[in-house]
Amino acid sequence: MIRELAVIGCLKAAHLLHPQLSSQIQQEQLADEAIAALLKKRVNDSCWQRLATEVRSAENLRAERRHPLMVLAERIRALSREERKVLMQTGWKTFRAAAEENAALMTQILTPPLEKTTLLPLLSVVTTMLGPGTLGIAAVRLASEVADASSRENMWLWYSLRRGIRDFKRYGQVSSADDRQETAVQLIESTLDGEAEEGAYERARRFEREPEREAERESRAA
Repeated sequence: MIRELAVIGCLKAAHLLHPQLSSQIQQEQLADEAIAALLKKRVNDSCWQRLATEVRSAENLRAERRHPLMVLAERIRALSREERKVLMQTGWKTFRAAAEENAALMTQILTPPLEKTTLLPLLSVVTTMLGPGTLGIAAVRLASEVADASSRENMWLWYSLRRGIRDFKRYGQVSSADDRQETAVQLIESTLDGEAEEGAYERARRFEREPEREAERESRAA
């Protein structure tokens, strides 16, 4: 009943009856609209602005709802083989173009995080669109094609990207043997350009090994 109410647009009634399920259904509906826009290469679809709004508020909703980009990745995995093939060819280009007008879609990579976090939601969308075995390619696209110079000189960008690579599961809770984490890490390391980026990356690696000591060092440096 809740789903039927949401489908016909009776969102307030659905929310009153079952707030959590109603929110989940609305997230899935928005993700499906975004997928339709991706498949038809509609970069100006109104769904992108609404999805960007959801992404902006994701931090506050984390305890109650799934991240909207994780929902999008999950819905992409449920597509037919033919539909996934279309996204493999044009999905990233459309998504990136849509983000040019709705920067919040890429906010995880455009705004250097101020604390330890993960790029898993954004990385999941890109990797899922590109298909099996593309974890490293997706990570490189985010690090090289989207992140700006100041982001690349921020240790938290590299920490978040490495953590996203480590945590990525292509099939729900199951990893794919095609998505080789070590290869993905080597690929992003190959994009490092100059001492500032290499230093930021090394600080990220140290933080993984000794988080408390490295956090204190970063605090003193600031």
